[in-house]
Formats: sequence, C-alpha cells, structure tokens
Amino acid sequence: ALRDLGPMAEIGVLGLLNHQDKGIRIPAIQVLKDIGTQNSVPALQALVFGNDLSVRGPAQAALTAIIARNKK
Repeated sequence: ALRDLGPMAEIGVLGLLNHQDKGIRIPAIQVLKDIGTQNSVPALQALVFGNDLSVRGPAQAALTAIIARNKK
C-alpha cells in the first residue's frame, strides 16, 4: 500500500528507520528503495555508515536505486 502512495508516503516511512525492530526497519528501507526521493538520501547514508551491519546492504541498495531514478 505504501508503494502505491509513492513519494507521498516517504516521510512516514522515513520515521520507521529509527525503529528498534529490524523487522520493521529493513522493510521500510525496501519501500524507500522503490518510492524514495532525494529526501531519503541523508537517512539512508546514515544507515550505510552506521554501526548496524544488518541494514547496511539494504540501505546501500536503496541509495543506489534512488540515485539511478534521479538520473533519468
């Protein structure tokens, strides 16, 4: 449903990146991979360079997708 809303849902999804449960953070990152805009880049970069290795790969994949989408 969030993907259907597209960038309108971005702010709400960004709030989930700080959730303690990785079972919530990783799906949120995956949604941002599909709907995220430049507004998501700083939060995703913080995850890529942060201490939690479990979210680093998904966050990098989301950043790559957002950057590729913005080049079009």
